Amino acid sequence: MAGGKGKRRVLPAIAAGSIACLFLWGVAEAGERWKEARGKGEQDRVVYDIDSVVPSGPDRFRVRIAGFGEGGTPRKSVEEFDCANRIVRDVEVVLERPGKPVSHSFTPTEWRDVPRDSSRGTLLKSLCR
Repeated sequence: MAGGKGKRRVLPAIAAGSIACLFLWGVAEAGERWKEARGKGEQDRVVYDIDSVVPSGPDRFRVRIAGFGEGGTPRKSVEEFDCANRIVRDVEVVLERPGKPVSHSFTPTEWRDVPRDSSRGTLLKSLCR
């Protein structure tokens, strides 16, 4: 029985973490629908607004993503996925660090590979059907 109780406590913690990601964008606007993408690692997950997915070129899509950056810093971004080359880049990034001004960047980053077993690999697979 003790093992069962432990499992019940873990599930609410995981759900709370997922819900926390949803509120990184603030109050959800009408028409937003969020979905989780998970990688193989327990902490490797992001949530994305499925209504924000827009084509940005041949075999490319942009999507709003909420998650956590290095050190658990809340991170919001618009990311562009290139389906044919399995790469991604940040197009817009907002970092919210405690006690510091919000950092907002509109400069696209360099393209980087998307590992298949990562949360972004799962998202790329969904986008590029």
